[in-house]
This record gives sequence, C-alpha cells and structure tokens, in this order.
Amino acid sequence: MRQPFGLALVLVTLAACSGGGGTGGSSGESTQGDSGGGSGDSGSGSSSGSGGSSGGDAGLVTYGQPYTDGQYNLGPVDYAESQFHNACAPSTKYDPRVQSVEGTLLAGLWNGIPNVAGYCDACIWVVTAKGKSAMLRVVTYGDTSTDSIDTSQSAYTLLDSGEYPRMMTWQFAECPDTGPILYEFQTASSQYWTSLWVRNARVPRPRSRSRAPITRPGRSSRAGRTARSRTPAASDRAASPSGRRASTEPR
Repeated sequence: MRQPFGLALVLVTLAACSGGGGTGGSSGESTQGDSGGGSGDSGSGSSSGSGGSSGGDAGLVTYGQPYTDGQYNLGPVDYAESQFHNACAPSTKYDPRVQSVEGTLLAGLWNGIPNVAGYCDACIWVVTAKGKSAMLRVVTYGDTSTDSIDTSQSAYTLLDSGEYPRMMTWQFAECPDTGPILYEFQTASSQYWTSLWVRNARVPRPRSRSRAPITRPGRSSRAGRTARSRTPAASDRAASPSGRRASTEPR
C-alpha cells in the first residue's frame, strides 16, 4: 500500500502557534526557526480549525465529510517501512525530528480519495463500530478497499476490540499542538523549481502551488521559468477541506 516518492530533503522549522522555537539541525540538513514573533523568512504557526464541526470529545474539530464505508486494518504502517514505503516520505524515510513530533499513531489512506497526496501529515479522527477512537497521523496512501485505512501497530492496539469486520468511521480533524511546523524541502530536483512537504501542521491542507520568477545571479528573470511548490509560502493561503481558509499566519 505504498508509492515511492522523493529525493533528499532539507528540513526547515517554523514556529508554531504555541511559540516554540525550532529544533537543531543534524545529518547535514538545514534547520531554521524563530520564536514566532520576529520578522524574516520564517513563518509562524498554522491557523486554527474554527471552521470545522466539533465532535463528541471536548476540543475535537473535524473537517469535511465522514468516511463511513471502510475498515481499519493493521498495515503495518511504520516509520521504519518494515513492509511498505510511506508514500508521504522521501526515499530516505521520515526525518527523525518529524517522527518525534508526529508520533506513532499512524495511518495510510485509501488512494481513491480525491487529491489524496495533498493530505500527507494531516490528522484523522477514527471511531470504530465498537466505540473506540483515536487521532491518527496520515503518512501514506495506496491500494485498499473503499474508505478503509491501514494503521500502525500502536494505533491498531488502541482501536481493536477483536471484532470482524473492523468497521469504522473516519474524518479529517485538527491535529493536537505538538510543536513547530516543519517544512521539508526536496533538494537536487531542478534549478527552476522545488517542492516541499508541510510536516506537523494542525489543519489539513490540500495540495497547492505557488509560482514566482527565478532570477539567477548576474541574470534577469527568464520568461517561463517559475518556482513551484506543493504547499504555499508562509503568507499564502489554501482552502481547507471544510471550505474555510487555512494559512500559516499567526492565529
């Protein structure tokens, strides 16, 4: 249930809405961050999920339609990629700093969901037919039955009551605040464009693209050469699944 993706990446940390600073760099990667209040090229935390509907648990915010026709299965989905590659990760797998903030309650989505690749690192709220529930982080997608999900071992343990079929309902949801947003940039891709993943955001963000002329040292910008990204720059906005506008500007 996986699709290979990506090259080596550069990790950038942006201050989240809690005001936490960035983490230190390692393994030759570039890591940047600030306290959330300064100016510069670092943005600040994700927007609140105020446009969603509240679920049964206090503070739960959900987005879009519920998916009701699937089952939860033990993938297994894991950062080690013990059986399958995570479609939301580069060939070098998830960065350890991303793993530490996104946790081990992981899920893989059915690839029949429109624009499914745009929901990498979003959270989903899962409620089983037996009444158990868990907040899971999406790290992959691929072939499975309609509306079904694959899970990590720890997520499966939380949800399983020994029932079969393992029917459940899931819905996109606001993630808990676990620290700063991380922008993971693809490197060695092209001199004219780049792409990135938004890690540890709280609000699900469909794929979007921003463009800007590229000027190389000593030359004017060339017509038809644009910079591309899978997600907006810090000042850009994109519609969330609920139809509300989600942004990386301060709350």
